[in-house]
Amino acid sequence: MTRSILVLLLSAAILPLSGTVARGDSWMAPPQQLVPAPDGRTYLILDPTPVTEASFVLCERRPGAPPRRAVRVAAGAAGGPLGPDPGDRVLARGRCPVPMEVYCLDRGEGFVLFETYAQLGHGPVAVRYDGNGGPAWSVRLSDLFSPEEIGGFRNSVSSIWWYETVRFDPKRGELVVVYEQPRVVPPDAETRGPNLGPRRGSGVLRIALADGAHVFGKPADLLEQVGHGTPEQQRKVLDAVARAQPPGWQAALRKVLADEGGALLPRIAAAVHLQTAGGDARGRDLVRQAAASDEPPEVRALALEHLAAFDGDDAIAALRAALRAEPEPAVSLAIYRALAARGASALPTLGEMVGERDAPSGYRCVARAPAPKKPPRRPCAAAWAWSSSASTSFPT
Repeated sequence: MTRSILVLLLSAAILPLSGTVARGDSWMAPPQQLVPAPDGRTYLILDPTPVTEASFVLCERRPGAPPRRAVRVAAGAAGGPLGPDPGDRVLARGRCPVPMEVYCLDRGEGFVLFETYAQLGHGPVAVRYDGNGGPAWSVRLSDLFSPEEIGGFRNSVSSIWWYETVRFDPKRGELVVVYEQPRVVPPDAETRGPNLGPRRGSGVLRIALADGAHVFGKPADLLEQVGHGTPEQQRKVLDAVARAQPPGWQAALRKVLADEGGALLPRIAAAVHLQTAGGDARGRDLVRQAAASDEPPEVRALALEHLAAFDGDDAIAALRAALRAEPEPAVSLAIYRALAARGASALPTLGEMVGERDAPSGYRCVARAPAPKKPPRRPCAAAWAWSSSASTSFPT
């Protein structure tokens, strides 16, 4: 096989894994949830059956009982529906939209839902229910942005992907939303899909729990969100900070990177953004160690996907070795994205990987014409190479 045909085939294989595209709609059934208030004395049970609507039970712990802890039960899991503990007081029952996020308030003051599952941007952005289970206020996307701005967000079949992450701040009594700045496009332009030009940055939106009043912050307010929330929320905030680049952003990321007691996920994100922006390679050893570790999949995936930011083409061999031993599909997909990003430099290695007959099934596969409409559920080595005009000579 000539090099030109190999380039054609393997480019076709890895192109679906590279670049930014509009997100598809592949929604798994949401879980049942038990969500305690910050003090653990009040808790909310959500049962999303059917998926389009959830039943809720707002409860108060019986005197002397320990605080309830958060519980999530995947759809179809054994054990039946969640319910109140014996002796606990039921404050309210009802039905509500299935949310992306839910926050229960102290002292039986109700709960707040954020966004609508599988219909982002089309239902309430935020809605509060009072202690009797009735809606107190609601905010929609059209209350926050103009039609032109809404058209500038990324769209998929069912959703408008307008926000990056959200955090409940009980001390200030508000939701803190980090959102993607919309790209304003001409009214007659095609607004679906990724072809809207580069992102414009990120911002902060605060929604008061008392009455739903909302206020937009300044780009510098993003720095106030650094270090708050779960490791995944922190990582997304750092992504937003690196995109908006408010004054002092690199110093803030260096502080995150230097915090040896901090979570690995945001530290790796900080290292990658610093290296990408200005060649600050002080996080190289951290990324290398995480890429070769037995840390959780989300940590390995982030480190492996960006290993080449520090090591360039020298990372290809390490990515290949990691892929051969990797059991997690999400991490494997991150490795494929990293290989795809190396372009032509990765083609010789990918060609060798296809021929490794003793490799695991998730490491190599070859699909011949006709091309599959969708990639395999489990990503495979040089992925699905094919030609519609001639058969391949890849080993099988």
